[in-house]
Amino acid sequence: MFIQISHTRIGKLDLHAVYEKDQPEGPLTLLGYYLARQFHGSIRAAVFDARDTPLFLFDFNLKPEVELAVAHGEGVKKLLLVTHGSLLLVPREGEKLFLQKNTMAVFCGSDYSVELAESTRVQYCVLDIAPFEQRLAISDLTGGRYVASLPVQVQLGEIMNPPALVDQPERWLSNRISQLLLALDESIAVDRTQAGQKSNKRDYAVAAALLIRTNPDKKFSTVQLAKAVNLNECALKKAFKKEHNTSIASIQRKQRVEMTKDMMLQTDKTLLAIAMECGFGSERTFRDNFFQFTGYSPKFWRKKNKVV
Repeated sequence: MFIQISHTRIGKLDLHAVYEKDQPEGPLTLLGYYLARQFHGSIRAAVFDARDTPLFLFDFNLKPEVELAVAHGEGVKKLLLVTHGSLLLVPREGEKLFLQKNTMAVFCGSDYSVELAESTRVQYCVLDIAPFEQRLAISDLTGGRYVASLPVQVQLGEIMNPPALVDQPERWLSNRISQLLLALDESIAVDRTQAGQKSNKRDYAVAAALLIRTNPDKKFSTVQLAKAVNLNECALKKAFKKEHNTSIASIQRKQRVEMTKDMMLQTDKTLLAIAMECGFGSERTFRDNFFQFTGYSPKFWRKKNKVV
């Protein structure tokens, strides 16, 4: 079973096949179980047999911030669904998509990258959905980010926690995946029918804020954030203001201020150098923003808090 994971800087990582006697027990048919210990953490990959196509389950438990390139399966349409944690999905073609628990992405290709924040434990499953689309006559699974509706979550819960005894496990898993995709297709159709009606966009606002907080060194434009969470720019601004009672730009400035605190305590760099490195553009802009969020000037705060 082909699986390849690479670090974007150091290259291919070796995933070792775990012997059958050491593999986790369960009712489903396990085609392969792989393990790699890297970056003060671990990478696990399990492949389960289904009638239509294998189901891949990845589990990353890593300490440092990292970007991994993953390749497996065929170069057809895929569904990636996050069951634990959060990640930034980077398909070979198309926009980056921020995904957290119970969110998913449809994209094409046999390879993609995932960007993980520091001290991350993330779990997701992914499979080729083209065989299901043809057999089930599904038409609404176009590329992009989706939030799992309650019926989708129920089907996913059954897949991730199968009963102790399963008759014909390959057929059972394939049927559960089919039900999940049908529930997703139905929820997408409902969303499109209700397009233009007032709806709750809280999930998108939360996703955008988490993306900012887990990537404090990156300067996201509102357009980039809107594309990442798959919502139009105007709707995201309104949802963000309603959920967080502040603007996207304000939270970004606050995150950059938090970055400067660490640099002032851990380095001897000048305030101007810190301001430029953290994206403030000038020392004056840095001072104004620092005072706004802390009530102190950077110079006074550094002198007050730095241990000599």
